[in-house]
Amino acid sequence: VAWTEKIARALAPVRLAGAAAGTPPLPVLVPAAPHLGLSEGERSLPWAAPSEVRLGVCADGPFTIDLDRDGPHVVVAGAPGSGRTQLLRTLVCGMAATHRPDALGFVLIDAVGGSDGGSFADVAELPHCAAVLSPTDGASLDRVLSSLIAGRSRASLGPAKVVVVIDGVEQLLGSLPSMAGPLNELVQSASVHLVLGTQRPSTVMTARLRETAGVRIALRLESSAESLEVLESPAAATIARSTPGRAYARVRQGRLVGFQVALLDGATAAGGAEQHGVG
Repeated sequence: VAWTEKIARALAPVRLAGAAAGTPPLPVLVPAAPHLGLSEGERSLPWAAPSEVRLGVCADGPFTIDLDRDGPHVVVAGAPGSGRTQLLRTLVCGMAATHRPDALGFVLIDAVGGSDGGSFADVAELPHCAAVLSPTDGASLDRVLSSLIAGRSRASLGPAKVVVVIDGVEQLLGSLPSMAGPLNELVQSASVHLVLGTQRPSTVMTARLRETAGVRIALRLESSAESLEVLESPAAATIARSTPGRAYARVRQGRLVGFQVALLDGATAAGGAEQHGVG
């Protein structure tokens, strides 16, 4: 199967959970081809498209981020069942849809686990994925992160742009405390993009990460204090459990934006969390 077809299948259909009362209605279904800018029957992807990646829909239309413009790093916080892991999958697939495999590589680190292949089961076979690791791969993790810190990403991973996506930063550090040093070094680097998924942002948001995480996203969080850590607003603590996939984002200290996450394969955020055992 051609890898472009893998992306199309992963994104088709892209569904959005219903909007909460008092907000503009959101689409229930976003077909894959229009979402990616493809016409019926096309076999190639729009490599010349902007580097923005669509994560969902807000009141003004598509909600997008651009790691080159807005980053370098991203924090995605959300309690279990909030849709955090689903958002990470959407980000990976969305970036893969607008970048060739020789221009973009992912290192996916799943510290949450669960059934059916864990956090990145739906996207691990994309050719952009240079490595899919977990805390049980301690030696490989150390080797890959050391290579990135040393600036050898092109030689060891190939692509010019490398994005390290971690689901469960606190679980990773709990299992492998030695990873704290390499991660802190990467936080200070603009040569590699970090996308850090966390259930407890208070354990992750260092002073340096506050400076370098130009994109901060929070799905439902358990307390106002946790929401304030990420958004400088208690908004994420007001999201109802019945609205998985609802999120707020603050990009480069701009205004707070509420949006609904686009979910892969037509799953709901709650259903995906239950199926995969992740948030």
